[in-house]
Amino acid sequence: TLDAVSILPALNVVYKMTDKMNLRTGYSRTVARPSFKEKSEAEIYDPITKRTFSGNLDIDLTNIDNADLRYEFFMGGKDMLSVSGFYKRFDGHIELVSFELAPDNLKPRNSGIAHVFGGEFEIRKGLRQHTSSKVLQGFFFAANVSIVQSMVDMKSVLIDNEGGTEYELRQDNARDGEVIDQFRRMSGQSPYAVNASISYEFPGDRGNLSLAYNVQGDQLSIIGSGRVPDVYTLSFHSLNFNGYVNVGEKRNSRISFRVQNILNDDRTLVYRSYKAEDQIFTSFKPGVSIRIGYQYSF
Repeated sequence: TLDAVSILPALNVVYKMTDKMNLRTGYSRTVARPSFKEKSEAEIYDPITKRTFSGNLDIDLTNIDNADLRYEFFMGGKDMLSVSGFYKRFDGHIELVSFELAPDNLKPRNSGIAHVFGGEFEIRKGLRQHTSSKVLQGFFFAANVSIVQSMVDMKSVLIDNEGGTEYELRQDNARDGEVIDQFRRMSGQSPYAVNASISYEFPGDRGNLSLAYNVQGDQLSIIGSGRVPDVYTLSFHSLNFNGYVNVGEKRNSRISFRVQNILNDDRTLVYRSYKAEDQIFTSFKPGVSIRIGYQYSF
């Protein structure tokens, strides 16, 4: 069902400004292929959500052009700081679309031309170089922040065999006072992402503790069709704790423990449309997960 030859050029250039600073730039072309489920005639019914996924034999792979520029500053050891900008062009990215007369039926499709660009800031820093205390030397901090802008040209998104576009469909179903722009956000792309962690490494390879936080902005997940509004995934605040301790004379016994979703947040998707309150599409409460393990090495 999919037979394609793709030429994927790539070029990376690194300019060494000093012994501690690099300037990197690169370009590459990549592809994203549909899954077996997406490129099929399968109809998969989920008895829990009461929704049906329908495959699409006409779906094709996505061609992606990637370009980036990155500044790196290495501060010694694992410590580093970087600032980067990036741009991506998607030709025919795959999105999920709901059926107008059956909103609980979802189908993948190729969606025109999309542009994604943004910036990223990353820092990793330990206390080893700033203190003589063996206890404090084990602390390590890391953070990563990304700001992303995505744009899908709805005039390039075909929705039927007659040449109709998503832009025309949204205009025909616009609410009073609603102005339809030519561009919308890309499905699955959050406008921002934040990762932060603090870890502690015990001296003498005796163990490690780590607390990590992650959040992404609301993202468009399912494209509406006509009167059926778009579905957005709300931000999920993830806070997880992981740790292990090596015990025994030869450090061959390890006790590990993990606590996931400490904030007990929900994973929620909502219908969202012009001047209307969000309505729940689906909501799942994963709860707090606690795991304890023991490992012995002979």
